[in-house]
Amino acid sequence: MSLEPIKKKRVYQDIIDQIRNLLASGKLKAGDQLPSERELASRLFVSRTAVREAISVLESSGIVRTHQGMGVFVKEEAHDLLLFRMDNLINQQGISLIDLLEVRLGIEGQGAYLAAIRRTDHDLDDIKTAYQKLENAYSINKPAAEEDHEFHLTVVKASQNMMLVQHVMLFSDKFLKSVNELRNKSIRSNRSKEVLIEHLAIYKAIEEKDPNKSQKAMWTHLKNAIKRSML
Repeated sequence: MSLEPIKKKRVYQDIIDQIRNLLASGKLKAGDQLPSERELASRLFVSRTAVREAISVLESSGIVRTHQGMGVFVKEEAHDLLLFRMDNLINQQGISLIDLLEVRLGIEGQGAYLAAIRRTDHDLDDIKTAYQKLENAYSINKPAAEEDHEFHLTVVKASQNMMLVQHVMLFSDKFLKSVNELRNKSIRSNRSKEVLIEHLAIYKAIEEKDPNKSQKAMWTHLKNAIKRSML
């Protein structure tokens, strides 16, 4: 007898499943506006936090777009493409956040180490700009998944190792989803400042051209992210 382990689903994943079904049935189409956060929470009997988490994941996956002051809309793209992205998203839900962070420890730890040795002044400017964007986003309590991804990507690009860059790009979709999840936890637990300090330590170590310090700063940040993911 062959049995498979039961995977625990979170509420936001159920919300995503229902939105996927609406897309597949044609009841929800490209360009359509989703019900408000309050209405979705009421109709699905879930918390507004779970709805926000689901919308955040859908947005980072390129399925919906938020228009400030107007609401959340399905992106105006081909129906097949939207369904493909949705199915890809759902298939990835079983991937452990901790597994992803552990992979990043190896890739980005080495990236930070080499960045401190090889970075140019232009690379450092790019990392500083990415940090400032992240700082600005954090100041308004924005999840800032794209800003966070840009910071980490500029660090690895400064390593001048294209294999490392390609691996970071390969995991970009999973990276964005994981950052959204971690940032929602950081916001709820008031740890945003702590996370920002960790990013600044990475930048400063690379600025100082200290490879061991840079690698350690990246490891510290990602290990702390693993701890935060367990909260």
